[in-house]
Amino acid sequence: MQRPRRSLKVQFPVSVRWRGGRLAWADARGKHVLEVATPPGFPGGLAGYWSPEEMLVASVASCFALTLASVAESQKAPLVDATLTAKGCMARGEDGRFGFTVIALHAALESTPGGEDAVRAAAREAEERCVVNHALAVPVQIDVDVSAVSPAGVRSA
Repeated sequence: MQRPRRSLKVQFPVSVRWRGGRLAWADARGKHVLEVATPPGFPGGLAGYWSPEEMLVASVASCFALTLASVAESQKAPLVDATLTAKGCMARGEDGRFGFTVIALHAALESTPGGEDAVRAAAREAEERCVVNHALAVPVQIDVDVSAVSPAGVRSA
């Protein structure tokens, strides 16, 4: 018999303060302030700061990584390591607006020998459960590679 799911309500309050020019500070209670700036590729952009665009792409990748860790743990899938790289691609759309066209994520996952299928299944479920992906209108493409490593960390063929 399946337990009924209880309603979960979570909020994520943040504040952003413009600091002049193309720089702002993003803050959340109890966390370090993030300095956020227009990226260098845009007019007036600044190098050396996180951009809102990078933060969005990082949110997609980190949401997938942490959701995968949760799913793998609950399903007892032997996830040993996960390295994610992500790229947000932008272009001018048919409506003339410049924006994201796709966020491409590559997940290089490691498992113990014989656990690769369980880790792949956990990755598929994590893709379905990632709440950041659900919040976006832009498609998120996730490519997953799983390899087996021995307990000593040596990859098996």
